[in-house]
Amino acid sequence: MKFSKIILTLSFLAFLPLGSGALETGDMLYTGGWFGMPYSAIGELPLGHVSVFAGFEKEGSKVKAVIVDCVPDYFKPGGIRKVSWKHFTHNFSYPYYGNRTTKERPSREQRKKIAELALSMAPKKVYSFTHTSQKGPVEFDCVGFVEYVYEKIGLNPTPDDQETGAGWPLTPSEQFFATAANENSAKPYANMSFSLENGPVTGSEVFKSVDSKYFEGTEGIPVPVSFETDN
Repeated sequence: MKFSKIILTLSFLAFLPLGSGALETGDMLYTGGWFGMPYSAIGELPLGHVSVFAGFEKEGSKVKAVIVDCVPDYFKPGGIRKVSWKHFTHNFSYPYYGNRTTKERPSREQRKKIAELALSMAPKKVYSFTHTSQKGPVEFDCVGFVEYVYEKIGLNPTPDDQETGAGWPLTPSEQFFATAANENSAKPYANMSFSLENGPVTGSEVFKSVDSKYFEGTEGIPVPVSFETDN
């Protein structure tokens, strides 16, 4: 069967272990980062890694997630970068903890500005290895980058008193617990329609595997095959 001109309507019932709702442009995405799986024995999230979800884009017949994060400059790609699921989850080896948003929900216009600002800052080699300049304006780390972008459009994900102190003042886990799962829709799923050949992606943005030729999951992450082959 030819899929090149078929319009697919997809829906995904969120089931991530730490809870998430509909995925929207401007959301914060969390993975386990360098520190691996959750410390189940003590019930705490490891330091982890965080990024900004900037929507979807079409590349040929592929529909790709657009994720902006800040990683060490020696990564390939490194610094503030625009990537997809493969790089964000370190070749799908990191656990995915879901999407979050501020407790004061961003408006649609604010979400658009979050994505635009994050994208405008990439690519740049500006990672702060000491974490003394988490929120810039010259150097950032992953959590500081996300905090900076949100604060620039008038939202504050994490209380300011958590951003000071010795060592690594603000961590992704602190930001995670200071924010809220995105429960945007009254329905437990988000619908999306797009063409594999023509036209942009429209609607809200969550996928479920509906055809094994185009969609499958890896490491427990339900993503289209095109995400997995993204370089």
